[in-house]
Amino acid sequence: MMRAVIVYDTWRPRGATTTIASWIAEELRLSGFEALAVRAGEAGLGHVELLVAGSPVYFERLLPSVLKIVRSAEVSTAVFVVCYAARLGDRGLRYAKAMYLRKMEEAAGDRLIESHVFKGCLRKPPKGEEEKARKWARSILERIVLA
Repeated sequence: MMRAVIVYDTWRPRGATTTIASWIAEELRLSGFEALAVRAGEAGLGHVELLVAGSPVYFERLLPSVLKIVRSAEVSTAVFVVCYAARLGDRGLRYAKAMYLRKMEEAAGDRLIESHVFKGCLRKPPKGEEEKARKWARSILERIVLA
């Protein structure tokens, strides 16, 4: 069984980032992975084949704890950000990709297999994000299979 770790960090333990990370882990488990969602301070990559890393955006910044793990990983990596800007239509989504997601992608370097921006703000994710998170998790699996 392949192993994956979904690493995230947050200032709000029951907020959007935590919820999205849990949905991704659950979808990977449904597809046969051994998958666990953990906060960055609790993460041990150990023997995993896949890292999925996510950060919320606070005050225009990603959390350094997540970026550090992404930079140091030596396995296939998928990254995501959760931010309010993505809720502001196409312009907000383009901004989120350019300002936040790009930094996560650069941290992953040539290990990057997938990336995504999720809508969110402090509390639970908006309606529709669960299906997007699960669909994105399945697209990660397709990349792993094709690799």
